Amino acid sequence: MKTVILILALFSSTLLFSENKNDKNEKESTKQVSGKVTDRLTGENLAGVKIEIPGTDIITYTDFEGNFVLSVSAQNAESEISISFISYESTIVNMNNFSEDHPEIELLPVSR
Repeated sequence: MKTVILILALFSSTLLFSENKNDKNEKESTKQVSGKVTDRLTGENLAGVKIEIPGTDIITYTDFEGNFVLSVSAQNAESEISISFISYESTIVNMNNFSEDHPEIELLPVSR
């Protein structure tokens, strides 16, 4: 009986500490896209701006300092990012424009 328990314990610990290859591939095929959103006229940081990849469920929002980080899978790495905020003109930015470390995106207020 002790032998069976020992074998089960060893088998369980092996399963716990083994790495799932799909998880590893998924982590490796994800990249972080970051940036900062500001008001084009005043230069103020914009908090709560919606950043998304259209047609997917990949969405994030800027923090209080206007910064955002978006996790993008390899299949969406060449996509466009939609940026929208109340009282500002929405814009679409190509993912290839995020080659800089921390690009700044300027939104123009809607004229009244």
